[in-house]
Amino acid sequence: MPKSADGRELTSYPEEWQALARVARETAAVRPILESGVEAAVPFAVPPGVAARAWRFRGRLYVLLVNDGALAVPISEESLRPWRALFEVRADARELLGACGGGRCLPAERVLWLEGRL
Repeated sequence: MPKSADGRELTSYPEEWQALARVARETAAVRPILESGVEAAVPFAVPPGVAARAWRFRGRLYVLLVNDGALAVPISEESLRPWRALFEVRADARELLGACGGGRCLPAERVLWLEGRL
């Protein structure tokens, strides 16, 4: 078990343990997509500053958007309309974007998994 700087174990911090468990569940859920999915073209324009990849798996298209920069990046709400957000409280991906400059932005250091319709 990893130890913290003060010598305590990760399980001594419930919030950290819950966050790690969530990442493990999400990784397990997308593993079949990454391992058995067929890489596809991202079906919408990806703004500069956002990395994106897409896979087709069992009749659905999955898209991963990553903003690993220090600034929020504007994203077209229309391009996200037909998609369902995975691993989020809200399924509508547009509701997960932050407001910026009169539009909507993918926040800095944010990842967004999208699932297309059959």
